[in-house]
Amino acid sequence: LDVGVLINTAAVDLSYKTFDLLAGADMKRCIDVNCGTPTVMMNMVLPGMLAKKKGIIVNFGSFVAEANCPMPTVYPSTKAFCHKLTRDMQVWYKDSGVIFQTVIPGVVGSPMADNTPPSLLIPSPEQYTSSLVKTVGWVDTTCGYLPHDLQLATMKALN
Repeated sequence: LDVGVLINTAAVDLSYKTFDLLAGADMKRCIDVNCGTPTVMMNMVLPGMLAKKKGIIVNFGSFVAEANCPMPTVYPSTKAFCHKLTRDMQVWYKDSGVIFQTVIPGVVGSPMADNTPPSLLIPSPEQYTSSLVKTVGWVDTTCGYLPHDLQLATMKALN
């Protein structure tokens, strides 16, 4: 495949239940989509990027992977996987010309967040995207939106 940029945003969430009440099939689907899809997509496009010595791969993690977030624990774990996978790729392919970046967003006013209305801390998808694209190639890991960076730093300090 001749792909120059891959943005792995695929994600499914689970019902807000304790782990013991989650259905096995739902957990498997979450793991397959959130971990399997980005892994396979990177495997499909990376050889072409390496041959050209350039390309960009952006994988999405999540705030919830960075916090103590027990319900539901499977979704945050899959997002932590994406972050770890990307960090390892950054090390392994450091001098390849391919840029790997993890995005760790907070809440964005999108269907995944029940279309929460935009505010200072919750950007619209357009606001978020406009802010995020300015970070590609500059940092290995980003929240993509300055108020989210501040929220994440605060959250980590409190954990």
